[in-house]
Amino acid sequence: MDRTPPNYVAQRNKRGRENEYVHDFNTFREEIKSMISNLMAAQQEEIKKNHPTLMEIKATNSDIQNSVEFLASQNEELKKKIEQLETQTKKDKDYITLLEDKVEELQRENRKANLTAKGARLYFLARDLAKSQNYKFCWTSYGRIYVRKNENSPVIVIKNENHVNSLMQKE
Repeated sequence: MDRTPPNYVAQRNKRGRENEYVHDFNTFREEIKSMISNLMAAQQEEIKKNHPTLMEIKATNSDIQNSVEFLASQNEELKKKIEQLETQTKKDKDYITLLEDKVEELQRENRKANLTAKGARLYFLARDLAKSQNYKFCWTSYGRIYVRKNENSPVIVIKNENHVNSLMQKE
């Protein structure tokens, strides 16, 4: 008895693609292609519209860059000039101080010699004021005339004859 065992292996039956699905897929694919083409065309139009504006912006940016470079160079030149002026100003101030010291020394020497005629007359009147009004101090210094009632009173600078007369009238 030769018998062959039963065959339990079954052949798998695949479902075949239906033409309907293939057709739907192809339609979907064509729609997507169309949408992408339309989108790209719209973007190309936008790029064409924006291109002149972008070129204008590029030109403006170039002009701005040139202006900034020019201003930077001017700024550097001005900094150098300011530094030169500051150096010159310092030199001038030092020289002015030297000259002022020389003038002051010459004035001291000149004042030590004599009072002017007007100053001598004013000093005479101030001494007379000091005697008549009991001022304890009357002196000259650097061409100016000073009086003081006592050690605690303020120093008065005699400027002219009217000042002496007003002090005479007060007391």
